[in-house]
Amino acid sequence: MNRIILVGNGFDLAHGLKTSYNDFILDLVKGKIKEAINDGLKQKNLKNSVKRGYFYADELIDIYIRDYSNIQSFEDIVIQASDVKSIKDYFETNNCDFKFNSKIIKDYYEKWSDLEVAYFNNLYDAFNNKETCNKLNTEFNLLHKNLIKYIKRIQIDFSKSEFDKTQIEILLNCIHDGDPREILFLNFNYTNTLENYITRLPHLIKSNINYIHGNINDYKNTDELIFGYDNDEHLKFKEIINHDDISFTKYLKSVLYNNNRNKANLTSFILSSPYEVFCMGHSLGQSDYSILKEIFENTNCQSIKIFYNPYTKLEDFNEKNQLIRKMLDKDKKFVKLTPRSDSNSFPILVNT
Repeated sequence: MNRIILVGNGFDLAHGLKTSYNDFILDLVKGKIKEAINDGLKQKNLKNSVKRGYFYADELIDIYIRDYSNIQSFEDIVIQASDVKSIKDYFETNNCDFKFNSKIIKDYYEKWSDLEVAYFNNLYDAFNNKETCNKLNTEFNLLHKNLIKYIKRIQIDFSKSEFDKTQIEILLNCIHDGDPREILFLNFNYTNTLENYITRLPHLIKSNINYIHGNINDYKNTDELIFGYDNDEHLKFKEIINHDDISFTKYLKSVLYNNNRNKANLTSFILSSPYEVFCMGHSLGQSDYSILKEIFENTNCQSIKIFYNPYTKLEDFNEKNQLIRKMLDKDKKFVKLTPRSDSNSFPILVNT
């Protein structure tokens, strides 16, 4: 039987990459603070008063740091911060100003755990408001560009990394357990981490990586690196897709998938013969709902196996169990899901 392995952000996190949205935004904030300081002292009119200090502002972030005699000390403390809240608190304590101009980032922290979901919900709230829609699209495009730069910078050199060799072997055994005829790695990450496992698989197993969202190491145009939202069963989605103004559909994945052949290749694989699905590090969340449902519901899909987080195994399995239930709630297809007792934890390759 063939096998589709869904590779999500948890796969990179298990290899020590700081690829969560929290890590990305923290790095983005620190970078903008450095830009403000490197740009030097300025004097500006703010709220009817003149302020002297270090400034930075764009569609995402607004920063003001007062005139310090030892600005290097201030920067060193900020750069060592482990989260955005610590930076905000430090700014407030030192009579400096820091705020997110981006509604997407604000709502990511306050309401949703996914930038793509935050974008979509704000897009729906802006329904029929062309100006707000354009602003959201500008923010989302900036976030995407910064994310691409960030991912390029933090990729790992597998040969120079000190991974636990025992865990590598466990992961390899998980991947080819049962000797499938062919493996399709459906990689939702931009990174090259997965490439290091292809050559280590048994030679008799045909394998291929489908970078469904694009490969950050091999693309011609940035629109091939897909960043957006798709849930064609959501009532909000249906309203947006039918909107007269196509600006509202600019970052829907079902639109963006046509910028390369990856989605078409996946469909061909799904229709070719029976397969099983392994979920390795994918959150199974809303932003990929449509494509996941297509994979799970197809009659060729025989089973679905979750590889859960070893640190939160019950919580992680149960959450994914509930999300899959939403996709397979008709015609008793939910029986495809492998019980937790027959599932496995995902190997962690670095000390945490």
